Amino acid sequence: MGTTELEPRLAEMDAAGIDVGLLSVSELGTYRRDRKDADVELAKRYNDEVLEGAAKHSPRFRVALTLPFPHGEECLAEFERLKDEKLVKGVIAFSATEHYTLDDPALDPLYSAMGEAGLPLYLHPAFDHLPRLPVFADWKLNLGIAPMVETSSNAARLMLSGSLDRAAELT
Repeated sequence: MGTTELEPRLAEMDAAGIDVGLLSVSELGTYRRDRKDADVELAKRYNDEVLEGAAKHSPRFRVALTLPFPHGEECLAEFERLKDEKLVKGVIAFSATEHYTLDDPALDPLYSAMGEAGLPLYLHPAFDHLPRLPVFADWKLNLGIAPMVETSSNAARLMLSGSLDRAAELT
């Protein structure tokens, strides 16, 4: 991430009276079980680049890591690699639902490690499966309601499945 790419954000933050911003990826793409190698490499590259960019403008930016969901072991490995970086303030998870859900037991070790590290999980709307369904085709429902339904479904699944109980320290 080049220094010049963040300069406009700094000016906007100053104009709005914002001291610190959280950098996160807008979305890696559709999370799928059949793209593990590509997802792992993309997450590593993103995290390295965004941490470099944030460090150049420290103390103005912090980082939410992106992980190669739904690949539990690989998510944990990437988290462990970077969890102690001082600018890391959490993990962002996109609420995709077509190929997996966030309550997958393979993600439990990740959630436990995040809880132990005191780092939160941020759920972010995804433009995955639901926005493509015909019921959301009109009146921009694919942008307004579908992402909220997908995110709410993943949050409910995390709560009702016991995932959050098994990682009690996770915030």
